[in-house]
Amino acid sequence: MVVGASIPQAFDNIFRLERACQLQVATLSCNTEISLPRSRSSRKHRISIKPACRKLGILEWPALIRKLDSIDPSYRE
Repeated sequence: MVVGASIPQAFDNIFRLERACQLQVATLSCNTEISLPRSRSSRKHRISIKPACRKLGILEWPALIRKLDSIDPSYRE
């Protein structure tokens, strides 16, 4: 189950969660020891990639609807 302030935000939340899970499974399937970055460099990187001041999913949602329309517009019926 996923929640968001809007459908585009909820979709974006679940998309990012699913992608993170895919990456974790791919990483674990390498069957090697995982080394994590030091907390200081991790914190510094996290600050440098702060999301833009926009609601997530706002730009992506219209593009996804257009893509769905081109694949199969019957979903609107």
